[in-house]
Amino acid sequence: MRLAVTRDDDTETITAAARAWIDSNVPRVWRDAAPHGRQAIRSVRSRSDYEAWYPIFADSGMAVATWPVTYGGLDLTAEQAGGGLRDFDLTERVVQIR
Repeated sequence: MRLAVTRDDDTETITAAARAWIDSNVPRVWRDAAPHGRQAIRSVRSRSDYEAWYPIFADSGMAVATWPVTYGGLDLTAEQAGGGLRDFDLTERVVQIR
């Protein structure tokens, strides 16, 4: 499910959309483990589970938020992506909310 945001959205809207997407698309056990670091996540998430889930994350557009929609991104500006998604560590721990 693509994150429902556009360049017309403000930071609060983007943050709320990302939080809602994470709540709906990231397994609770992964989210609960995230504040405890990578090892904690790996202890509850198998490699095969992660590989099966990653296309869902990729479809959200958050992995490449500043890329054009035609290339899988959200077409956000760097400021929007940095501001609206700053509370989320989406690259290393996937879904840790700071």
